[in-house]
Amino acid sequence: MSNSSMLTRTHPTVRWLIQLDLPHVVALEQDVSGLHWQQDDFLDTLRSIDTIGQVAEVDDEVVGFIVYRTGAQEASQEPTLRRLFPAAILGAKEPDFFPPPVQIELLNIAIAPAWQRHGIGQMLIRKPEQKLFQRGGHIRALVPENNLAMQLFLRDAGYKAAQVRRACFGDQDGYLMLRCV
Repeated sequence: MSNSSMLTRTHPTVRWLIQLDLPHVVALEQDVSGLHWQQDDFLDTLRSIDTIGQVAEVDDEVVGFIVYRTGAQEASQEPTLRRLFPAAILGAKEPDFFPPPVQIELLNIAIAPAWQRHGIGQMLIRKPEQKLFQRGGHIRALVPENNLAMQLFLRDAGYKAAQVRRACFGDQDGYLMLRCV
C-alpha cells in the first residue's frame, strides 16, 4: 500500500489497550521495538494498577501502542511549593495540600513501519503528557544506546538525554531521557 493511499484512510484513533489487542501488539513490538516483550511481559506489566496501555488504530487495525506507568514523585524530588504555586510569592495564602507532581515512566512504544512518520507516535506520546500539564512533573524513558530512531523521536518530542545508565540492557548502555513541564 502506498503512503498516499494510507493518508486517505480513516484518521488514527487512540483507545485503551485490551487483552484482545495483545497478539497484534506483541507482533508489532517484535517487528519494531527491539525490547522483545512477550505476551506474558505485557500481561504482567499491565496488571499493575499504575500502568496504562493504549493503542492507535486505523480502520480497526492496531498500528501502534504505548505502555507507561504513572505515580507521584517522591518528596525529595518535588519542586518547592513556591515555585509550583506562584500565588504564594505574591502573598496569597498557601494551600494546606498541593498534590505532588506526576512522574511518568515510558515503558514501551512502537509504531508499525508503514505508519511511522505519520504523526501516530506523537499522538500516542501526547497522551501521558496530558497528565503532566494537569499537575506538573516529568516523563522519563530509558532507551537502549543502539536505538537511535527512538532517541531521535524522543528528542523531537522535547525530551533531553539526562544520564547514561551503564549496562542496563545486558551488555548495552541506555540513555535516560526526560521531558519536564
